[in-house]
Amino acid sequence: MDFVQFSFYNRLASNRIDMILIICVILLLFGFVEYIRGKKGIGALVFFFFLTDGFHFLDMDWTSMKYSDFGLIYMGGIFIINLLSGNLNFFQPKINVYKFAAIILLFITAEFIRTVGMHEEITNFAIRNYRTYIPLLSFFLVQELSLKEQKLLLKQIAFITIISSILYVLQPVFGVQIFQHANITEENGNLRYRNIPYLLYFYLIYITVVFKIYDIKKIALLVVFIMAILLTQHRAVMLAYVACVLVYMISARKFGRMMQLGIAGSLLFLFAGDTILKVFEEREKDKETSTLDDIRNVMNLDYESVIRDDYDDESDGTLSFRVLLLLERYQYLKDNPKYYWFGIGTRHEDSPYTEREFNFLLGTVRHNKAGEVEKIAQTSSGDLAWLNPLMRFGVVGIAMFICFSFLILRYLYKNRKQSDISMSAFLFYLFLIMISFKNDHLYGNMQMFFVYLLISYTHKLSETKNIIGNYKRQIE
Repeated sequence: MDFVQFSFYNRLASNRIDMILIICVILLLFGFVEYIRGKKGIGALVFFFFLTDGFHFLDMDWTSMKYSDFGLIYMGGIFIINLLSGNLNFFQPKINVYKFAAIILLFITAEFIRTVGMHEEITNFAIRNYRTYIPLLSFFLVQELSLKEQKLLLKQIAFITIISSILYVLQPVFGVQIFQHANITEENGNLRYRNIPYLLYFYLIYITVVFKIYDIKKIALLVVFIMAILLTQHRAVMLAYVACVLVYMISARKFGRMMQLGIAGSLLFLFAGDTILKVFEEREKDKETSTLDDIRNVMNLDYESVIRDDYDDESDGTLSFRVLLLLERYQYLKDNPKYYWFGIGTRHEDSPYTEREFNFLLGTVRHNKAGEVEKIAQTSSGDLAWLNPLMRFGVVGIAMFICFSFLILRYLYKNRKQSDISMSAFLFYLFLIMISFKNDHLYGNMQMFFVYLLISYTHKLSETKNIIGNYKRQIE
């Protein structure tokens, strides 16, 4: 009987995998057809679907192939279509930010060739790692869209994010996990919902920028987004949001908006103040070390004091854990001059070469499907955005990524007054930088594609305004 049940569930799982694969192939073909028909915005939405694992609704175990690989196939197909049609203009980055992104990928490609050529990694594993950086070129997919197409794509993503945010907030009501890209854990008797739709952060900032105290829809959305952040219990996210609001009010000099947000914030704190304070108090009580001990551990490079078994992606690891994690990897590069400037290359976490060569004390804990501790990650981490570029590409690589972030932030800051979306884009990227010691979203493929879209929208809007301005001056 047990064997029959086991076989039945195996067949059921196999049929589901086959069905998901068929759906992904159909959706991929649909994206190509719509692109060829001239509906390139729909193609970009299909790419975004794959990049986000089906807007975070699909589990990686539901298919034998990564959803992001379908996105890579889509990108490759679009490149081939434009190449065969002789549309070489497609391959020209329109602004400096995009040009620098292309330079970074060329650098990473050289790293990949070095890694394989020097026999530092098995070719198959090196390719598996290298392919995760190819979406750095996804700006090609958004820069060719018209302003109208970009507006529509932003609205479509907004609609998806709003629905996702509502479902996310309803998870405690339903008592089920709806989103698959992260987990739900219990700490101190309270559930922490780590599977928040990541682009919620942008739309929370956008609603804050356009907020009006008499607009019921905006109030409702703000409440949903704030409730979502409270469910994550991430203090760094809460503080980064507050900091962005302050930056916005000071830079925009919106004193009327400041009063409206102040009233809304007071009302929110009136109803949710106890919950917010509880988050901070419980997280502080739960720490095994005080803030002073945290700083002391960093100053003394005391790795042993911060080794724990339960640090995983999106965990609330201490400051000392994250700083020492970075310092431990930097010290390794310093002790191994052949890796110092250009890093270890495109090595894969699961490679036997990695298991044989590295033995770091600190790292993200990886669990098996049964939830048991499997190993400590050696070459990658979801705990902070700066470790992977430093470890893989050395001092030169991390310098390039820092410069890349600076170029993006400077461009968005200079153009922040183009529209409310442009202002929100600047604040959103500033927000990502603020939480970059909390997670690796800053250079995540989904976040980068969305930032590219915001940059392209701002660029197109600026071009349109300049054309209209020049036309008006000619008439006058």
